Amino acid sequence: KYGTQEQKDHYLPRLADGRDIPCFGLTGPRAGSDATSIPDVGIVCKGQWNGEEVIGIKLNFEKRWITLAPIATVVGLAFRMFDPDHLIGEKEDIGITCALVPRDTKGMDIGRRHYPIGSPFFNGPIHGKDMFIPLEYIIGGQEMAGQGWRMLVEGLSVGRCITLPSGASGAGATMAGWSGGFSRIRRQFGVSVAEMEGGQVPLARLAAFAYMSRAAVNQTANMIDQGQKPAVPSAILKYHLTEFQRQMAIDAMDIHGGKAVTLGPRNYLGLMYSSAAVSITVEGANIMTRNLMIFGQGAIRCHAYVLKELEARDNNDLKAFDEAFFGHVGLVFANVARSLLGGLGMPNGHNPFDGAARPYAKAVNRFSSVLSLMADIAMATLGSELKQREMISARLGDLLSNLYLTSMVLKQWQHGEKSDGETALMEYSCQFLLNRFEVALDGVLRHLPYQPWIRALALIVKPLGNRWAAPSDSLVHVIARGISTDSEMRKVVLAGVSNVQSKDDAAVKNNLAEYNHLLAEYPKAESIYSILRKAQYKGQIPMTALHPELALEEAHEAGLVTKQEYEFMVDFEARVLEMISVDDFEFDKVTLAS
Repeated sequence: KYGTQEQKDHYLPRLADGRDIPCFGLTGPRAGSDATSIPDVGIVCKGQWNGEEVIGIKLNFEKRWITLAPIATVVGLAFRMFDPDHLIGEKEDIGITCALVPRDTKGMDIGRRHYPIGSPFFNGPIHGKDMFIPLEYIIGGQEMAGQGWRMLVEGLSVGRCITLPSGASGAGATMAGWSGGFSRIRRQFGVSVAEMEGGQVPLARLAAFAYMSRAAVNQTANMIDQGQKPAVPSAILKYHLTEFQRQMAIDAMDIHGGKAVTLGPRNYLGLMYSSAAVSITVEGANIMTRNLMIFGQGAIRCHAYVLKELEARDNNDLKAFDEAFFGHVGLVFANVARSLLGGLGMPNGHNPFDGAARPYAKAVNRFSSVLSLMADIAMATLGSELKQREMISARLGDLLSNLYLTSMVLKQWQHGEKSDGETALMEYSCQFLLNRFEVALDGVLRHLPYQPWIRALALIVKPLGNRWAAPSDSLVHVIARGISTDSEMRKVVLAGVSNVQSKDDAAVKNNLAEYNHLLAEYPKAESIYSILRKAQYKGQIPMTALHPELALEEAHEAGLVTKQEYEFMVDFEARVLEMISVDDFEFDKVTLAS
């Protein structure tokens, strides 16, 4: 988008076919989430380039945590550009600038690696000492010097909607599939773990979080396909979907227990659990994203009138200010009316949804007015102090985020196939998100100044109190059983996830595919488990036949199961044992390095 035609003609084909591998050098030891404070400097000066003296840039920089740096052939480099001798203009501090620099440029030190926790992908440092580059290396040429921050913000608004959220969505769905399969075949106290209510709570959360994540990724990606640059939704997805991923990793660990805490080739979950921290940290740390970005980015620029009011004030345009101000006042009173009437259960706007989704869409309409009103109240009562009141800003961001995610779930439901079991996923998701909205709303109301007035405001925004409870136990039962059986609901959750064993690479086991096979056969196995339990209770097989394999053998000899059933169960139990087993090693083979 920003490059010169010459840069596009050179790099785009090479990037597309893999001749060039890019990386982007932004963060460093002293500038992580606060990327605007990068201390890396480029000084405009004269230097030698291809045997000629040209005007260029002398760079000194130290970058860290740069993905693909160890193998990159071209580095996108961000730095602060200065022109102290006015060689290219009157301005000395030109600002953040981005350049494309080939790996083999003299003065660049690149190739060493970091070791990211749980996921040793290519990531490493880049250093530059008195590295000279021509002005033509600036992305967009000399005319785009100082436009680097704009490039970064606009680029991240698209990239953050795709990379981390889609990765979190795929990882979450995979963990839901693994956990559903494992909990069904893992039997304790004579029953499947999936039938124990304590295990059903994290199972249902795993399935619903996977459903919410895919809805958010797919529907937001549609915006990008239509040419939008959704900066605020990208922050919402980055924070909430990677937090979902972290919670799903915790839930999956709880369900797998000892299977997941023992490292080795059979442990498919441990590294995914530890690597969840990477997604939380990169591309804007989650703490910063929630506290500063989600609400802070759009509080003024996305408001229908505030930006117009500020621009009119700056331009001393009284007519434009009056128009914006009275429009703003009208919006506030309209939101007061909609919030109050909606809270009393009256119709509050167009609702295109019907059936099971209708009450949730109605709540989104109502809460949209509440959010708009609360944003105005927060800005009016706190003013510029709101920037420092990060906890209030975070809660306001939570209001927006939960409404956005609910709308994504409803949109996916409305335009989807509404498969069997999907209604339960949609209802759990909406109840969960709307309950979180009310919790965040309580937090905002409790911490705003002028509490006597705020208590009166609370009677407007929730005249009948909080209306949305956390998902019901009955939904938890339905979803936990759906994700742990060979059901349509499980297929919905795992849509788009690779769950087929590759015939070309049989040595690489697809654990999800194996769980799917076992779940398809589980109803037949459960009927034989029932025969064995009854036989043990009646004393038809010896009390000492405690191992499933031995009990099967005794039941077969007693004529309680057929030869076909016996052979089926021997194979089934062998595959179950393989899926629940862990690795062990020779004593002196386990070291910190391994």
